[in-house]
Amino acid sequence: MLGYCRKHKDYVSFVLTELRVLSETRPDQIEEYKEAIVKMLILDLDPLIPVITPLYPPVGRPAELQPEIFRSFVLMKHMRFVLDNWVEKLANNPVLRTIAGFTNDNLPKTSSY
Repeated sequence: MLGYCRKHKDYVSFVLTELRVLSETRPDQIEEYKEAIVKMLILDLDPLIPVITPLYPPVGRPAELQPEIFRSFVLMKHMRFVLDNWVEKLANNPVLRTIAGFTNDNLPKTSSY
């Protein structure tokens, strides 16, 4: 079963709010990842939800953070990382973690990918 999927407008609001805070302590990282930030902000995954919903069984534990995980794959490819290194990179880089749509509290493990 597919769980809650955050709407694109809510994702954009989250990212912009978090990046404003991070810009005070990490302005160089925000500049470094400017191209990736723009790419993620325009990547509207709302149309993906009705496409992937039938792929999940109607019962069982809901799959969580699916748009964020998909967005993370796109970002991982953009940054030219492999999965094992990527999860570690997200855990240690709040700017990349934010533009993928995660917080420090909801960062999925490698097995979730």
